[in-house]
Amino acid sequence: MNGKKKNVDPRDYYRNLRKRDKSKFLQYLTNTYGMNINTIRAKLADRPHAHLTILEEITLVQVIISNSWKQ
Repeated sequence: MNGKKKNVDPRDYYRNLRKRDKSKFLQYLTNTYGMNINTIRAKLADRPHAHLTILEEITLVQVIISNSWKQ
């Protein structure tokens, strides 16, 4: 990241994905990091009482910036 901090909101990123890409993104998180697909979907959809933990948010930002889920 060259010392520069990128501001990426995982919820906004997820909200702007197409339905097919949302599925692929969630599948990547489940297969790579063992995240529960229903839980992470609820957290990314910003449902009440479903908030991302700091660790989840850091992981999601890294995945988004690297675009590793698209490969």
